[in-house]
Formats: sequence, structure tokens, C-alpha cells
Amino acid sequence: MSQIREIMKSLRDATARSSRRLALRSLELVSQQTPIDTGHAQSNWVLSVGAPYTQIDGSKDAVSTAAQQAGISRIKRYRIGEGAIWLTNNVPYIVILNLGSSTQAPSAFVEKALNQAVAEERVIRDLERAL
Repeated sequence: MSQIREIMKSLRDATARSSRRLALRSLELVSQQTPIDTGHAQSNWVLSVGAPYTQIDGSKDAVSTAAQQAGISRIKRYRIGEGAIWLTNNVPYIVILNLGSSTQAPSAFVEKALNQAVAEERVIRDLERAL
């Protein structure tokens, strides 16, 4: 029975590591792809656990990364069973940016960034299995 517990713990730990990597890489890529005027939209990509973050951090005149940094810290401690990981952006114009309103980023930049993060995580998992 203890061998089964060890296997289950190993699976939970591996899944948590993969989830953390995917969340952090998703945040990194989507932030990099977000068009920047003031930095307000970029700084409002926030990771959370259990429920989506529902606030807007800072303003266009006073950009804040406090919520984003708190989310990163929280994800670094994430364990399976704590709930779903969420990546949100609540600035009202994020949808318009993602539709291609800025010349700085193509339309669907969010989807492209998330697809890239998922593809990268698959490669990492495959390499880990091969070792």
C-alpha cells in the first residue's frame, strides 16, 4: 500500500510542477504579446487559484503590478487539490486589443500565446518522460 501512496504522491507532484510551469509560461507569453501604451493592460494579467481574479489593478495613470506579482508568488506554491488555476485580465478593453485594434499585436494574440505555452509544456513533459 505504501508503494501506491508513493506513486500517487509522485503523480500529484509531477502534475503540480507541470501546472505551475504552464501557468507561469502562459502569463509570460501573453504579457509579452499584449500591446503596450501605458502598460495597464499588460500589468493586469493575473494568476489566481480557486477562482478568477475579478479586480483591476492600478490605472492607466498609475500602473501597478502588485496583483500580478502576488499571483506569481501564489502559483509558485501551488499544489494539486487547491483548485483550478486561473489567468485573467479584467481591463475593459482587453477584448478589443485581442481583436486586433492595436498595430503592436495581431488579432488573437491571447490564443496564440496560450497555444504556444501548451505546446512548450508538452515538449517538457515528453523530455522528462524520456529521462
